[in-house]
Amino acid sequence: MQRLTTGVLWSLLVTLALSTTGCGTIAKQAFHEVLGARGKLYFNNDVPPHALAYYQSVEFTPTSTELSTRLCRPAALHYCDRYARKVQADLSDVYPGGEPRLTIDIDVLYVHTKDLLKAAQLLARVKMRNGDRVVVDAILNTQSKAFREGNEEKLAEAGLKTIETYLRQHKQTELEANADDK
Repeated sequence: MQRLTTGVLWSLLVTLALSTTGCGTIAKQAFHEVLGARGKLYFNNDVPPHALAYYQSVEFTPTSTELSTRLCRPAALHYCDRYARKVQADLSDVYPGGEPRLTIDIDVLYVHTKDLLKAAQLLARVKMRNGDRVVVDAILNTQSKAFREGNEEKLAEAGLKTIETYLRQHKQTELEANADDK
């Protein structure tokens, strides 16, 4: 029993010593490096479950911003457009083309690349519309505490991957529902 108590006390002492020397911070940063950049959509309107099922194609308009180049470097818009083209091509299996078309507008609201003390972040307004009718109105929040994925390119890639996942999941839901009806 005494041996067990001594082992537990030594374990606690070593854990305390490592955490006070910064090893906990190193472990936490290593976790963020593995995790990378992540995006999440926050919806400004109610989107019915099958709202996207009607559409046969998606089209991304050029990414825009009202920010100056001091707050949003042109690279951020360039990378958003690059990954939007990639996502549009990747979605061709579930959105094969034709009418009706879902048009996706991305307006960058805020960009901050990773520095020593703050996480990288890209905030954008995403509107998915059919002509003038807005189907989805959302805020895309992409963050990264990782140094290797804390630049505009990785933020744009993760953000557009989030949009792709959303579009794919909602189209798949409808395809599965149609298969169940048959």
